[in-house]
This record gives sequence, C-alpha cells and structure tokens, in this order.
Amino acid sequence: MSRLPRTLAALMLGAALLAACSKPAPVAHSYPDWNFAVSVPGTVKETPTKANGQQPASFLVTSSVDGHDYAVNVIDASSATVSPDQLLSSAPQAVASSMEVDLGTTTYVAASGVTGREVLFTKDDKPAMIDRFFVAGGKLYEVSATVPAGATDPAAKAFLDSFHLITPPPPAAPVPAADDTNAASNDATNTAAANTPG
Repeated sequence: MSRLPRTLAALMLGAALLAACSKPAPVAHSYPDWNFAVSVPGTVKETPTKANGQQPASFLVTSSVDGHDYAVNVIDASSATVSPDQLLSSAPQAVASSMEVDLGTTTYVAASGVTGREVLFTKDDKPAMIDRFFVAGGKLYEVSATVPAGATDPAAKAFLDSFHLITPPPPAAPVPAADDTNAASNDATNTAAANTPG
C-alpha cells in the first residue's frame, strides 16, 4: 500500500494549520489623546494631522489584512457650528462622495453610552463597507470596515464592536417638559387659592 496519500494528507493538514495559525489576532490599541480604544488585526498605521487653517486636526488609524480594510478616523469637531445631529447626518454623504460608494441602509447604534449611526455603503449594488459615526467630547468618530463576506461579515463586526470611548461623556441632564412645569405651577396656584381665607 502506497504511503503517498497519507503523506500528502499530512502535508495538506499542516498547511491548513499553518494558515489558521498565521491569521493575525486583533490587538487592543488605546489612544487617550483622542479618547478611544479599538482592537485591530494586522499591522496598524497611525496618521496624526495637525490643524491647518480651516482644516481641523484629525487622527487616522488603519490596517489592511485578510481582504479587509479597517479604519478609525477622528476629527476635532470642537469648533463645529452645527449640531451633533447635523454632523451625523452629513458625514455619511461626505464619505460616500470621497470613496465613490453609495449610501445603503442607516440604523442607530451605540458605543459607550453614545448613540450614533451605522451606515452600510454599497458598490455596484453589493455591500462594500460598514461605517459607524459618533459625536462625543467635541470629536467626530468614524469607525469603518470593508465587508468582503457581505453585510454580516463577522471580522468587520468584531472590529466595529470593539470600538469604545475610554472616558464616556456624562449622561445628559433630563430637561423637564413644558407641560410638567405648567402642571406644577397650576398645582401651586390651586393650593394657594384653597388656603386663602374666603
């Protein structure tokens, strides 16, 4: 009986194990100056950009591995003259134009107690990448991953889910409703009237 098939099978198994072991595991990276942390597979490139005239300061983290492109882009939005909601609404369109992709479905998503937007971008009617946008502490965060395995790409989801703020913003104080204030005022007036001697 020839031993070649068994040897060949062993070589193929060894190659498969080597490929499985060589896949880079995500590594946690923390950036206190920009108040975020994220787990990124592969070799990370960091690109800080200083403010220049009308161009605000920014910080970009990127990695490309196993057919995926991962990125976190943070822009100093402390001088923005529009509301956080307006930033969240306009950012996806700016990305679509610059990356030459189309806007797909948009949903709400949260990270570290901050509500943002998740946008699926498409190219030629196929899922291309998923971006999550958040505004917190005067910064606009864009967390992005390409989705070669489709809209539910597990590697992309793991990267996106790993993003978090190091120091979450304090919860917003509740604003009393106008009706509540009027009701309290009316109660006080009615009580005073009832206690006034007739």
